[in-house]
Amino acid sequence: MRYDLTDLKLFMAIAQAGNLSRASQARYLTPSAASQRLRNLEHALGCQLFTREHKGMRLTDEGHAMLEHARGIFSAIDAMEAEAALLGSSLQGKATLAANSSSLHGFIGPHIGRFLTGFPEVNLTLVEQASETIAASVAEGEADLGIYAGEPIAGALACETFALDRLVVIAPPGHALTVLAGETPRAGPPSCRFHDTLAHAFVGMALTSSNYAFLREVAKRHGRPLRCRIHVDDFTSIVRLVAQGVGLAIVPHSIYRRLSGAHAVSCLALEETWARRPLQLVRSSERPLTPTAQQLRSFLQGLAQEDR
Repeated sequence: MRYDLTDLKLFMAIAQAGNLSRASQARYLTPSAASQRLRNLEHALGCQLFTREHKGMRLTDEGHAMLEHARGIFSAIDAMEAEAALLGSSLQGKATLAANSSSLHGFIGPHIGRFLTGFPEVNLTLVEQASETIAASVAEGEADLGIYAGEPIAGALACETFALDRLVVIAPPGHALTVLAGETPRAGPPSCRFHDTLAHAFVGMALTSSNYAFLREVAKRHGRPLRCRIHVDDFTSIVRLVAQGVGLAIVPHSIYRRLSGAHAVSCLALEETWARRPLQLVRSSERPLTPTAQQLRSFLQGLAQEDR
């Protein structure tokens, strides 16, 4: 018989979703690739696993029997991996966290030293990625944990809301945009629309930053360029340059709150739905976390509680 664990995971996803397209999306496969894998699995087993219907797919009697066996296989694999992780925990003091720019610099970066000093045997790899790619990194085992901005993803991932990523505009005191916002009668703190900021120069994160890539794409949808006078590698430098009058910047509110005491900048709320995005802490629902990754997850959950 020629099939593998990927085929069995796909089979279980189809059984759960009752639909090939939704299952293929959950398993990060194209529908055509998923269909071919299912045909190969049925051929290898010598039986039909699903009845194809107009509204979806229904398990056959053979399919129900196979589903119970598949669940038993993955239950045994989970137990094996969990036991191996515990036996090897003294040697595997490492974990990889993939995170988008806002969470990496706003929530994690200022506090991660506390975790490392608390667990001196642990080594961490922090990888900055665009939110759109983080789920795939975790699903494929390239990262133990991920933090991305957006809604929870169903399927092979377990998501929990970590914090709220609220982007704000910071500007030098007396900047034309802050004056305009202050003159407009509003309930609550001063605010502005994103397209109003595009008439002004910006201080931006590095060209390779996920933060800059996201804002550049949003500006493109408005038909305007994001005019950055300078690109820097960290939010501390951005806030300092904005305070010196170089330009505007869009940063997480957590960054403004942490650095505004040392640098005189004004803050404007962004009147955009995308400016308020939940940050999801994501892990694989099919692989148990190593003790090190579990310790990191608990630490991140604590950070979220502190921030509320």
